[in-house]
Amino acid sequence: MRKSIATSRAVGTETVEERPDSSTDADGKRASKARFHCGAGRPMSSSSEIWHANEWMHEITTGRVASITYAAADGTPLTAWLLLPPDYVPGGKMPVITVVYPGTMYGTAEPSIFSPYHTDFEHPQLFAALGYAVLLPSMPPAKNPVDSHALAPLSSGVLPALDAAIARGIADPDRIAVIGQSDGGFATLGLITQTTRFRSAIASAGFSDFVSLYGTFYGQYRYGDAGPPQKGQVFRMLQLEKGTLGLVGPPWAEADRYRANSAILHADKVATPLLLVHGDLDFIPIEQAEEFFTALYRQDKRAVFVRYQGEWHTISNRANVLDLWKRISDWLSETMAARK
Repeated sequence: MRKSIATSRAVGTETVEERPDSSTDADGKRASKARFHCGAGRPMSSSSEIWHANEWMHEITTGRVASITYAAADGTPLTAWLLLPPDYVPGGKMPVITVVYPGTMYGTAEPSIFSPYHTDFEHPQLFAALGYAVLLPSMPPAKNPVDSHALAPLSSGVLPALDAAIARGIADPDRIAVIGQSDGGFATLGLITQTTRFRSAIASAGFSDFVSLYGTFYGQYRYGDAGPPQKGQVFRMLQLEKGTLGLVGPPWAEADRYRANSAILHADKVATPLLLVHGDLDFIPIEQAEEFFTALYRQDKRAVFVRYQGEWHTISNRANVLDLWKRISDWLSETMAARK
């Protein structure tokens, strides 16, 4: 999406700035204009519109948003945000897509991810356009860094947010899905090993087996395209042992921690239909998705695995994004249908 960019030029002793002016009309439709202003924000004696960008936004009606205050399982006050479909009628109970990402805390400001200008191949406004409400729950970061990827705390901020949306009469308790990308994919896989509250799940670029994650090459380094494989592996070792994944040491030294935090070892508890999405060049190895799919296939549980050749951590090729959204729409229509 193209947006106008502020530039400036000298005019005598004044500086003239060409500033983008983003406006929203009464229907929630947005567009950007460029107008002339003088230095210190003073208007010129005359002005003219030189460019009207993003005119296609006039054809788009975005969903309405609302914040929800609630408490985590331990009583911590939290805020979640809800995006409603453009045609939502107050009083109706909606199917809900819950977007998760560990460590994310929301406040009083509307999340930028709701903006139509936000670039996200799994954009919340697209779910809203399909008729789903979208819930963004807060997921408090672990107080101890070594617990940053423990499975047990994942539900602490998520399930109470669902309860709050249901209590408001907005969410249909029988039609709630969970979706996550990257760390959110990890959280999605972890959550469905702990609860049956979700009718459907979508995990993209997720991971669930920390032992194999430790030793598997980065997709783009496997054949030397981005450099020698060892380069990626050094970063992976630091990430797991010293970084955000909080595993303290290698798997042979911290076997119990690796086992406890790996959702793959709890796949027998999964009862939620799962759509797995992964690019084969992702730095999160595609083998992570293959393993979880295999675990569910072995148990004859409902799972679909979609692999995109040549894609990295996010799906970016236009044809692939369009294909993915067709699959997402069909998947949700199947797994989130109202029960008869």
